[in-house]
Amino acid sequence: MLTLGQGSETAVAQAGSGEIPARGNEEGFPVRRKELAILLSVAAFLRLVFLSHFPEVQADEGLWTISTKNLLSHGDWFMDGRKHLFLSPVFHGVTLLSFSVLDASLTAARTVSALFGAGTVFLVFLLGRSLFDRYTGFFAALVFGLSEWSVFTARTALVESTQIFFVVLAALLLVDRRWTLAGVAMALALLTKVNIVFLLPVFLFYILQVGSSWNRRLRDSLKFLAGSVIPAALVYGALYLWSPDRFVQAFAFELRGAQFDPGNPLFHVGRFSFDPAKASRSLLELFREDPFFMILGVLGVGLALLDGRR
Repeated sequence: MLTLGQGSETAVAQAGSGEIPARGNEEGFPVRRKELAILLSVAAFLRLVFLSHFPEVQADEGLWTISTKNLLSHGDWFMDGRKHLFLSPVFHGVTLLSFSVLDASLTAARTVSALFGAGTVFLVFLLGRSLFDRYTGFFAALVFGLSEWSVFTARTALVESTQIFFVVLAALLLVDRRWTLAGVAMALALLTKVNIVFLLPVFLFYILQVGSSWNRRLRDSLKFLAGSVIPAALVYGALYLWSPDRFVQAFAFELRGAQFDPGNPLFHVGRFSFDPAKASRSLLELFREDPFFMILGVLGVGLALLDGRR
């Protein structure tokens, strides 16, 4: 006669109640599929409803989407001189898909960010569950999903929402120790906009903390680097070979940062600068606009450092 152990009995009970299966020795908090589905539905609603009405159109939304519209309307990415395609091939690719399925409109452009933003809420739940437990994952998804900042970002036709999705996906795959796939997710983040390259050493530092030996850690780090750097280099390399002059002009303009006001920085290298007064004002503005999210974030980082948890 077939018998079930205690763990199997628990899994059967969870499946029958609609509860999300536990991971490891996790116990207790009854986060069911119903609660998670409600949260994800609310998060998607906040990001998708009346996209053309709120927020007001920002100038950068036109800069990041006009090339795709020009391709569909006139067969030319560069008819108005914009070269943003080279800076974000992934965003332009998914925007092209959205414009082809829907139409070349503000709603279609913002739908890309909204869908990636809604998907990120689910990834945050999975990440919190992998690192801690279902309760932490659900609460993290709740805070992120209802955060004013994350909702606003996901309702604009800009690259940030898409990039955040791939970064969180890479983090989730790293926690699950799927190094190559995590690298591929990071490559997609780099191809959304290469400025996210600063996270590469952060992720590598994490990998170097979790291996059983130095040889294993180095091998895992190389898997992650290969998955992230090689695909990104191949795509950016192909774009360079396609149009070297435009490619160089696009990145030179970004690196110079002539369009930004540096203020009175301690140092200024191209678009990269640090002005303590300006940084302080920006930080205070973040706390003023979304205090709940920011305070929880600071407390979470502080507790994690004190607790010694990764």
